[in-house]
Order: sequence, then C-alpha cells, then structure tokens
Amino acid sequence: MRRAGLLALAILLLLSAGCAGKEETKKREISALFSGDAAVDVTMDVTADFGLHLYEFTLRYEGTPSGGTLTVLAPEEIAGVTARIAAGSYSVEYDGLSLELGDLSGRIGPVNAFALLLREYAAGYVTALSSSQGELAVTTQMDDDTSQTTWFDEQTLLPLRAEIVRLGRQILTIEFTKEKIGEHAR
Repeated sequence: MRRAGLLALAILLLLSAGCAGKEETKKREISALFSGDAAVDVTMDVTADFGLHLYEFTLRYEGTPSGGTLTVLAPEEIAGVTARIAAGSYSVEYDGLSLELGDLSGRIGPVNAFALLLREYAAGYVTALSSSQGELAVTTQMDDDTSQTTWFDEQTLLPLRAEIVRLGRQILTIEFTKEKIGEHAR
C-alpha cells in the first residue's frame, strides 16, 4: 500500500511539474508577443465604473506595444477624439486641437487602460495564471491597490476580455472585439 501511495505522489508531482512548465512557457510567450514592435490593431468595448456613473466606450488602438493612437468610435457625441500614447505620455486630440495630459501612469481610465495593460503583458510579472475551456486567465498586480486579470485565447494568446480592479472594486471591463497583434488575428 505504501508503494502505491508513493507511486501516486510521484505521478502527481510529474503532472504538476508539466503544468508549471506549460504555465511558464505561456507567460514567456505572452511577454514576448507584447514586448516587441509588433503591429497592434485592436477594437474594444470598455465599461468604466467610477461609482456614481457608468461610462461605455468603443475604442480602437493602433500602433505597437510601446505607443500608438487610441480613437473613440462610440459614443457618437465624442467619436473621433484621439489619444496619442507614447512611453508614459498622453495627449488628446480633436479637430486639430491637442491637449497634453502628461504622465497618467498613476491614474487608470479608459484613455490609458489598454496602454497600461500592454505594459503589464510585456512585463510578465504574473501573480496568478489558470487555464480553462481554451482560455488562459492571467492576473498581474499593477500597483499596491490595483490588479488586472486578462483572459487570453490559449492558442493564439490574443486577449479576449480584461477586468481592472482597484481597492477591491471592478472599475474597468474591456471586451476585445477585433484584434491583430503581429501575425495573430481574430
């Protein structure tokens, strides 16, 4: 009986080591995909919940993981507003006017959320990773008060949806509706 118990334990250890190796590989693959200069073209539906008000946007990001342009597609009242994002600086443009917003890295909102997520994906500092039904859930700690979880397609590693939680409250939800990152497209 003791021998059978040891054999079962050895099998469990081997299986868990194989899963851990797979998880480490997936972390490295996600980091590599989002840390290069691959072309990124993503359309997403963003819901921002800041307590008293709930805001919904459709946004399109075009560029690379290190910088690009975020354009508001909806709501119609602000469609066409563009944010330029590069190395931690942000500016908002509309109809030829530009407003420099400086460094928004300490604040998270619809304008800079995707840029901050790209930084998280590239860094690879994953605090939790799980796999279920063809999806890979990856959680990172963005700062002391804020974490994010993104669900990736396990095969293509394209993000499907993300949630950003601050002080235990979900403040942003992102549903990716169209994506092209490097050679990967959905």
